[in-house]
Amino acid sequence: MKKMKTYQILLLALLLGVSFKASKPNGAPTSTSTTSTSGAFQDTAKKVKDTASFVKNILAQKSRYLNKEFGVLLKELDIPVKSYIPMYATMDKAHVPGITISFDDRKTTQWKMDRDDQWKKLAVLHIRWATPVPATTYNELRQKSMAYGNWNAIEEEFYVKQIVKDIL
Repeated sequence: MKKMKTYQILLLALLLGVSFKASKPNGAPTSTSTTSTSGAFQDTAKKVKDTASFVKNILAQKSRYLNKEFGVLLKELDIPVKSYIPMYATMDKAHVPGITISFDDRKTTQWKMDRDDQWKKLAVLHIRWATPVPATTYNELRQKSMAYGNWNAIEEEFYVKQIVKDIL
């Protein structure tokens, strides 16, 4: 009977959207959010309030991520990637040399870029790959994902393995 009540309480809590805090080992802060780029828990105490400053900090430390898998950078982000845009070389349309990641949804990112507001553009990271991705591979990924530039698990699964050549 006691087990049944516990299950009923848990089910009710899940239906109502109640979250339970779980303690982390070694006195680490508890997580109150399950949303992150890497799918791991993120500590809400690390919430980014100034995205432009956050991006500048990543750029200042970019040597930590060069010649490593993109997943290394993603795991260390204090803010989830929400959208991305492929970067095309002006002469070579057969390859995608990198992506621009944003911490805003696709619609907001596009709006900011259309406004040509340099201050707001600072809230993106331009990631160049060591080996450009064939445009056909990118197009297949986009068709499989159907996220239309919004970052999701399909994009992450593919891009985490790419080697970072530069961060701009």
